[in-house]
Amino acid sequence: MRNELDKRLPIVMGSAMFGPKGRDNLRCGTGWTERRTLGLGWILYGFTRAVTPTTIVEVGTGGSSVCLLQAIEDNSKGHLYTVDSWPSAPPDTDHGVNHRFHPDGKPYAYQHSFFLDLLNKEKWNEICTLYYMDGPEFAIKWDKPIDILVVDGGHLKEETRLEWENLSKWIVPGGYAFFHDFIACINEIGLLFEDYISKHDDFSLIVEPDYLSMAILQKKYTVKSKEFWTCARLAQEDNPNRSDEDRHLTAARDSGIIGEWNGKSHFPPMDEFMAEHYRIIKEPLENV
Repeated sequence: MRNELDKRLPIVMGSAMFGPKGRDNLRCGTGWTERRTLGLGWILYGFTRAVTPTTIVEVGTGGSSVCLLQAIEDNSKGHLYTVDSWPSAPPDTDHGVNHRFHPDGKPYAYQHSFFLDLLNKEKWNEICTLYYMDGPEFAIKWDKPIDILVVDGGHLKEETRLEWENLSKWIVPGGYAFFHDFIACINEIGLLFEDYISKHDDFSLIVEPDYLSMAILQKKYTVKSKEFWTCARLAQEDNPNRSDEDRHLTAARDSGIIGEWNGKSHFPPMDEFMAEHYRIIKEPLENV
């Protein structure tokens, strides 16, 4: 069976989300893309499906936006805030899609025209907010918590530094940041984050080994003892306060289990952690 992103990332988008050839059930699109898997697109789609974020912020609108929006739709939860400078381009007679125009009358680049058409076709307007500006300008103005950050903008070191400097402070504990072209583009982005990680211990860094131009950062967190054991107690089948919604309280971000990084460990001191467990397990179920 074809995946849910079939035909949403055709060759017209020129998306970097594609990977190499793969099994039939992983392939996506038609024509040239028929022979390829999503690759990086699967990483963004999969993380979004697993994390079920409330807020995704993206710098650089395009193929990655499609993967993120499909995951948000499949989750029935979340919103994408995506920013781009939305460049102009000569009319594209081959693809015939840049029939949308800037207020000054210049046509959008065909990738953006296609994306805007897809946004309407898939009825994604309710789960997507578009911003028309440069990434650093947007980053300065942003002021809300971020569950997932995706940066695939201008790929310049100073530009990326400004975006990260202003957006990283809004990433929630346990939240993720994805940076495309980590190794490409003369290693500028890679060198920037290698240096950052060496001076800050509040983020972990992974460079995805099969698609070396994608880096994944996670903001470190520490489990909160009380919230963790309360959640576990509440989920017990014999708890009179349990409901269908309570069965999903393992979603740590929604249930308050994830706390600010204490600078030492993802877990609190074990004696403190277990003391909270024994205290809560003795409480009557109706009080939990």
